[in-house]
Amino acid sequence: MPGKMLPWNPPSSFLFPWIRNIPYTHRLKVLQQSLSLAVRSIYHSLGTISLSGPGYRVLMFDQSAITLQLSIVERNQSCCAALALLIWDFIINIEDEWRCIWNTSPVFMNPVKLGYLYVRYFTIVYHSINVYFAINYLSTVPIKPSLCILWFSIVLWCSYSLVVVFNILMMLRVYALYGKDKKVAASLFILLIIDGAISISSALRSIPVLNLDATCRAHRGFKHILQFTLVVIMTQSTLLYLTIRKRKIVPDGSHPLIALVVRDSTSIWILFCGIFLTNLPYSKMAAVIRIDISFMWSTAIMSIAVCKIVINMQKLKVETPVDESVYLTSHISLPGGSTSGISQHEIFA
Repeated sequence: MPGKMLPWNPPSSFLFPWIRNIPYTHRLKVLQQSLSLAVRSIYHSLGTISLSGPGYRVLMFDQSAITLQLSIVERNQSCCAALALLIWDFIINIEDEWRCIWNTSPVFMNPVKLGYLYVRYFTIVYHSINVYFAINYLSTVPIKPSLCILWFSIVLWCSYSLVVVFNILMMLRVYALYGKDKKVAASLFILLIIDGAISISSALRSIPVLNLDATCRAHRGFKHILQFTLVVIMTQSTLLYLTIRKRKIVPDGSHPLIALVVRDSTSIWILFCGIFLTNLPYSKMAAVIRIDISFMWSTAIMSIAVCKIVINMQKLKVETPVDESVYLTSHISLPGGSTSGISQHEIFA
């Protein structure tokens, strides 16, 4: 029966029934302490592994080599911390995900839910593989240049694939907000193509000129980072403008759906632009492009933000009573008789 909710049984309820008797704040505190302990343990292990290998007797007499080795330890620690943040966010939001994503309409028939799954799980897998690869193959200097280029290329393209999915999810929201207007769809498609053409061109031209050192840090390619940053700002600013412009469909601008979309779109704009505008001057002043800062932390934070926005929209659908003015079934009925044809099954279901 369409719209009927299945019984709510979050994983933590049937796997560990006693957890439900513990206050949520206490569970969160224990989880944070556990993750902190795990990260510190990994840090210690990485430091031990990196400085106790066969080359340690040589490195201890070479201050520059020790500096390089410590920079690898710092990079690995940073990547582990980003992965821990992703896992922590996944665990504390698993009940909302089960209720709003898995426990509603078919997941694999909905583009937004597919995008959510990609952003959530591919990011965790991608970061996990990166940590494993960095610890096992990139923790002893000097690192082979061919291995550095391979690693940098994989990280670059995986990170860009996530940015593309982020953009598509945000564009689907705008497309739905405009009642699936064909002109808006065409404009958004052209924007996505322009974004992709410039970004891919910058990526292809940046890899040969990175000038990677013995620890796989790039010392050139800042011009291409600037190009990508400008493309991100252009895309996100366009989506924010289209979202704010649509507020005029409601006389007082207070419709809950419109308010939610405007708020989330503004937050995404601030977050995305803030990340890229901060990363660019940092890399330029440090004269180095660090993979952990430029890619791993950026994708981790953006993944968490985008997943939260999708969950917020799904919560609006799940928690809205059927007798109110908002109907997330075959369309959304707005106060005053205006209607925007937003399909639940294609966009928000």
